[in-house]
Amino acid sequence: MRHTPVLLGLLTASIAVPGLAAPLVPTEGTGPARPTQLNEISVDGNAQSDVMQPIGPRPTMPESLPTQVQQTTSVVNRAEIERSNATSVTEAMQGLPNVGLSRRGGLNSTVIIRGMDTLDVRVPVFIDGDRFRGRSLLQMMLIAPYEVEQVEVVRGSASYMYGSDALGGLVNIVTRRPVGNPNGPWRFAGGETFLMYDSNGNGLQGGVSVSAMGQGFDVSLSVNGRTSDDYRSGQGTIPNSDYETGGGSIIVGYSPTDDQRVEASYRVASVSNGRANAQPAYPALQIREAPVQVQTARLAYEGSFTDSFFNHVEASLFRSEYYTKISIHNQANPLRTIDAATYVTGPVNWGGRVAGTIPWHTLNTTIGADFHYETGFKRDSATHIEQRDAAGNVIGSINFPRAQFAPNGSQLNIGSFVNSTWNVDPQWTLTGAGRFDWFLSDVNTSPIADPTLLPAFEAAQNTTARATTGSVGLAYRAVQQLELVANIGTSFRYPFQSELFMHDYSGGTYTLPNPALKPERGINYEAGARLYLRDATIRLTGFYNEYRDFMMTVPTTYMGDPAFQQRNVGRAEIVGVEADWQWQITPALNFFGSVAALRATNTTTDLPIPYIAPFSGRLGVQYALPDTGIAFGGTLNWGAGKTRIDPAMEYETGGYAVVNLNAEFKMDQLVSPRLGNTTLIVGLNNLFDTSYRNAATVANTMFRESRSNPILEPGRSLTISLHNRF
Repeated sequence: MRHTPVLLGLLTASIAVPGLAAPLVPTEGTGPARPTQLNEISVDGNAQSDVMQPIGPRPTMPESLPTQVQQTTSVVNRAEIERSNATSVTEAMQGLPNVGLSRRGGLNSTVIIRGMDTLDVRVPVFIDGDRFRGRSLLQMMLIAPYEVEQVEVVRGSASYMYGSDALGGLVNIVTRRPVGNPNGPWRFAGGETFLMYDSNGNGLQGGVSVSAMGQGFDVSLSVNGRTSDDYRSGQGTIPNSDYETGGGSIIVGYSPTDDQRVEASYRVASVSNGRANAQPAYPALQIREAPVQVQTARLAYEGSFTDSFFNHVEASLFRSEYYTKISIHNQANPLRTIDAATYVTGPVNWGGRVAGTIPWHTLNTTIGADFHYETGFKRDSATHIEQRDAAGNVIGSINFPRAQFAPNGSQLNIGSFVNSTWNVDPQWTLTGAGRFDWFLSDVNTSPIADPTLLPAFEAAQNTTARATTGSVGLAYRAVQQLELVANIGTSFRYPFQSELFMHDYSGGTYTLPNPALKPERGINYEAGARLYLRDATIRLTGFYNEYRDFMMTVPTTYMGDPAFQQRNVGRAEIVGVEADWQWQITPALNFFGSVAALRATNTTTDLPIPYIAPFSGRLGVQYALPDTGIAFGGTLNWGAGKTRIDPAMEYETGGYAVVNLNAEFKMDQLVSPRLGNTTLIVGLNNLFDTSYRNAATVANTMFRESRSNPILEPGRSLTISLHNRF
């Protein structure tokens, strides 16, 4: 296993820090030394104290992600991220109803919400409220769980507030910030170390952060890293699933008043990993993304005011830049070896938003605008081919030097929005939202590998599109403990730049461009009930979504070889129901869970839409031994078999039930107060070494079913993590 110098430094820091004194400045989750009582899905969206608080009559969402009261939302907070010992942000979200993971390797995975995938850009990803776009397959690898304060998930269409891509929902990742009062003299404001070991793949990850503040300023520095060998499934090792990552950030904030803050931040991340689900299976084909890199700079402002037209104002501007090298070794034909390297430079993304909230007695209105400009997307490729005879001797070779094989393109999106909430009386709340989007897409006409594609690219130059989306919703509180909600809204998605213009050869198959793609549009209906008792919460939601000009990746052929192309396939519908609950049975015992059912159909062909998990859920329990510093927990994650499929698009998958156990130990209470705020978490995941795959995981039906097609989930693993706040 490759252990980077960063991780060796983290190990040293984790050993050295526990001897420090107790925290100088309170941080999230600090307080009396006791086990963290489970707060799996925060009902009020904000960080809570260690013990789950009695639940009030209504939930509120985190200030970092404004939403409407009737939208279905979930939050995975910092305590749950730590407790899960997740190696990626996607793993931390598993267990939310109708939220799935489509795995491609040990770290590489995308998020599925109500049948919609971050890969297809139908579920956009935000970081601190700003779009994080440019590597839809790889972007979730580029931020480590250690960097995250909480993950906010909106399930259901949110196009009318957050842009054209939010057909199925969205994910907002809230990063960690310094905590404390920046006024006064400059001083060291504490920090944190984290180290985790995973026996499955000998994985190691860790991070170190420190902060200082004074004179109205706060500064935070952070580094992190992750590494793992190939992981083992219940049926054996998954080759080419190893990974190695590194990253860091610097955040500088200035608060001219207690109610205002300006922040500048810079983040960098680099990932090297194998695409273990590539077909034909390893060793016939080996694809590695090494490296995937991103640099992001951001300037943001947030302020609250009294006796002003706007009582809250937010603004941000960001720039991100990507680089990826993809190496392919293809020896599927024993008489021919193909080694290719693809260099993806860019895109460079510029974006930002500004929004202000206007309080009008019982009516709260937020107005704003945002933009996103993506350019500089360049793909170069170099290929070396060797021909061999039956004895394995090289009898000929050919080199194709590095050259750009697809034209550059750009895409600009400018949007404006308004969102209003009217508290008619204590029982009724009405909401309305509207958004206007304008798109401009452009593409060069050279180089183009196939001249027959030239007319389509010429027709795609300087094309524009407009869309208006909106929603109307209501919440009715029949009694203080029961809230009924309903919403109807429209949605819209403009094709991603790579869907329109990318021409690629990877893994023995072509990806064909389709500049003629039309935007897909939808209408979405949702209704639910929420029960808020003193010690329990139950939420039930049903939804029905219709789409036209629906886009799907369709298998085809090109020059006699397998190929895929994004196409408008007609109309589609997605219908589902989901529920989640928490019950604080006693002050020490917590019971929680979720269940979801989903059905998706291409109504033009009457065939099922692929990669839909039909029925899934989770049951969990946590028990915190009173006044001992010890807590135990366990979950049962399960999924029904998937038999309703289009055989041309996917394979059937079997049902599964996976048991995970964890134990949490507050070391300052159990061992010595000199250890400070130190927590040891031990987990045993997939206790019975079950061999299973998520129904949402992508398969390639051009090749036989195998451990990597669709790829199996990890088998049994022991995880040990150590967190220290100082």
